[in-house]
Amino acid sequence: MDLARVALPARTAHAQPELCGHAKPALRLSPPGLQHEVCSQLPSTSSTALGASACAASAVLAALRLGQSRVVGRHSRRLKRQQQGRQLLRPAAVLPPGVAEELRASPWKRGLQPGVEAAATKVVVEGELPRDLRGTLYRNGAGRINIGASQYGHWFDGDGFVSAISLDGATQEAAFSCKYVRTSRFLAQAEPSSMAAAEQGLGMARRGAWTPARNNALLANLGRLPTNPSNTSVLMWGNQLLALAEGGPPLILDPGSLDTIGEENFKSGLGLLSFFSAHPKLDAESGELFSIGIEIGLPFKLNVFKFLPTRPSVVAQKCSLALQNLTFLHDFAMTKKHIVILIPPWICPLNALAKTASGGALVKEFEWREELGNRLVVLRRSDLSVVVDQTVRPPFSFYHTINAFDEDESSLKLQVAVYSASRLAVEANFSDMYKSSWSDETRCSMREFRVDLVTGDLVESRGSIAPTGASTFELPSIHPAWVGRENRYVFTNAAFPSSAPFMNCVERLDLRAPPGSQGIDRATFGEACFAGEAMVLPRVRPDGGPQGELDAYIATCVYDSEAHTSFWAILDAANLAAGPLARIKLPTHVPYSFHGAWVPDETYILKQQSDSSS
Repeated sequence: MDLARVALPARTAHAQPELCGHAKPALRLSPPGLQHEVCSQLPSTSSTALGASACAASAVLAALRLGQSRVVGRHSRRLKRQQQGRQLLRPAAVLPPGVAEELRASPWKRGLQPGVEAAATKVVVEGELPRDLRGTLYRNGAGRINIGASQYGHWFDGDGFVSAISLDGATQEAAFSCKYVRTSRFLAQAEPSSMAAAEQGLGMARRGAWTPARNNALLANLGRLPTNPSNTSVLMWGNQLLALAEGGPPLILDPGSLDTIGEENFKSGLGLLSFFSAHPKLDAESGELFSIGIEIGLPFKLNVFKFLPTRPSVVAQKCSLALQNLTFLHDFAMTKKHIVILIPPWICPLNALAKTASGGALVKEFEWREELGNRLVVLRRSDLSVVVDQTVRPPFSFYHTINAFDEDESSLKLQVAVYSASRLAVEANFSDMYKSSWSDETRCSMREFRVDLVTGDLVESRGSIAPTGASTFELPSIHPAWVGRENRYVFTNAAFPSSAPFMNCVERLDLRAPPGSQGIDRATFGEACFAGEAMVLPRVRPDGGPQGELDAYIATCVYDSEAHTSFWAILDAANLAAGPLARIKLPTHVPYSFHGAWVPDETYILKQQSDSSS
């Protein structure tokens, strides 16, 4: 394929890149003499204002470290109250200003309305489940972005809401349940006084990354760390179901009841203020798991974690990349030999960080700094040592990678879902989904890059590698056995036609389709229906032979805006256009979710339903 050079990055020095693969200690913030200690260790600067901002920021971070341990204790006590049967939810009678009008004008936005919990119950299957399909699908997303007249400041700040459906093709049975994740912020919000305040438009009880508490009241925000919504994905690891969001550690859920059990800190291998990605990468062959997480402190760090299937509860290996700024990083990629990290210049300056100590929304202080470029880091999987650490320009905005794979010993390919619009335009939509307006510009297209492991150059494939006519999309996915391997197919949650107000279909893109040929397979679900992420469920071959890339089913949770309910659609990955093999109608609507997990063979929700009815 012809290539066009995107950037010839100069070798840019980054603060303490030797932290990976070496044992250089990081600066630890401790309360005694904190301000003096941190200021004496900060890099010298010609700007007195910048130095003062850094010192103020470090004091803020130390206070947050102390506050976090107290939050963990309060969370444990509230979980005990939950187990005693306290009622945590009740319907709200009012909406935030202007929302009712938006729901009437744009029916797809009704799918943003708060989710309602449902105990495990059997649901009707229309059509026929494939006989070889058996397991449980889990989804996680923002179950509520408003409580009464109060609204979170971003879609990503909404409360985690896990839904689950167990399928058994042999018996043609299915069972569904859904429940909010009992985070510390959810339990605090459930207090009667907090619910009443939120319903009246007086704001949320706890601070979020995009949302100040109590409409920015000083005492509700002073020195408080933004809370973790646990709303982005789920992972089954080491026989534990984990709710994930990059704003905190995983929370352990019971896979049948969906009850929240507590935090998973991997025997403190994460660190007190080191977080865990919502996009860990699992090697289907070796069973190794890799994740990343921002660590709050000075210097800020990006930690890279390696886990082994033989010891799932501990961090097998860890390295730290020093960051010059606090940044927001959602995803990364993995090949069979390398970890590939692309860090966009979406940052929070130190002076803005210090300002948020007493209030405001932390991530709303972030800025897109074009001049900084994207930072490209490639690590060896074997020992997490640095292969490439470069700045590449011009930068581009993205949330999701698609895949990466090694070409040879000196290069690899990286596939990314890239926005055409500016980061600010995309964030404006996410900041108020009820008022959002979507187009090709604010959705993604697929771009592929070659990384030269010798020079560090990032070179883009000339033109799109997606077939002609591919729709713009979000939430890309591939067959899990092809993570880190050269893939032919990509599944997307797309908008077709481009005038569609929100993602409404699932597409399969054939990256090797000859020019001018039909390289797109698409499933749509009706004019009033809006699809979710395409989850790839590998088929089990009866002969035990190797899987093909299309030996799979596709599952997507679809919102019907006319009926205000949701249904699961099960499709053949090799023939999406044929439509669903089965539809499973749910007893309630499931708010638009982000990511999920397929746990084969285990029918936890069917078992939960059976146990509760016996």
